[in-house]
Amino acid sequence: MSKYFVWSPVLMLIGGVILLSGHMGGGNGPNPVPVPVAGDVLGQCYKSDRASKVALLRSMAEQEYPNDAAKAKAWNDGVDVARLKDFKPFVDDELAGAFMDGKLKELADKLEVAK
Repeated sequence: MSKYFVWSPVLMLIGGVILLSGHMGGGNGPNPVPVPVAGDVLGQCYKSDRASKVALLRSMAEQEYPNDAAKAKAWNDGVDVARLKDFKPFVDDELAGAFMDGKLKELADKLEVAK
């Protein structure tokens, strides 16, 4: 009888204990890390954009589509409409003024600090 055959039940037991300890000790594998949202106007727009996308996904999940192309069109149309609404505060309050005043670099610096 091979010496490996004698040790295999012990090694299997050790492997089982290691596998179970990961599940019992709260180690359920990788989990998503919450992404911090900047407190500026752009950060709030991203937060609104995310909420709109979640709402769109929920709405689409309740509907049936004849094919993937129709489903993709519904997604793209919904995202386009929501984007106009979600990013309006940034475009109107921040970006438009920076364009008109020639202060795009200053806006970029401000947004970079807020990350």
